[in-house]
Amino acid sequence: MKLLFSLCLCFISYVGFAQIDTSFLKNESIKFKVILITPNITNKTERKSSQNLVRIEMPDSIRNFLLLQDGAYWMRKLNDNKSDWAANLTLYYLYNRDALLVNAVANHSIDWNTIRNNEIDYWNTFLKKKPIK
Repeated sequence: MKLLFSLCLCFISYVGFAQIDTSFLKNESIKFKVILITPNITNKTERKSSQNLVRIEMPDSIRNFLLLQDGAYWMRKLNDNKSDWAANLTLYYLYNRDALLVNAVANHSIDWNTIRNNEIDYWNTFLKKKPIK
């Protein structure tokens, strides 16, 4: 009986994740902000620099789903010209990577295509080191 219950629970979880809409992971439809976080200047003991962070509005269920995806999932998205920019932004958001380069691309200071391969290499290395949940 416990086995049957466990199998049902796993199936329900799988079906729930299978229905999660990740259609926003397309370059033409991704909506994001780059925000600047400044350090607390009143704290003299901690020396932190400013940080640019990507913010994407998404429900926790989608965020949790995306955090569970493996490197192969993200490499497919990053190597697809229709989702590479959106996947890159999403990874910046999920892992709070400093988004100075993203800000430069968003402000047209540099072109996405000039940094694309370096970004893919970075995420490939990062995701290989990421612990499996």
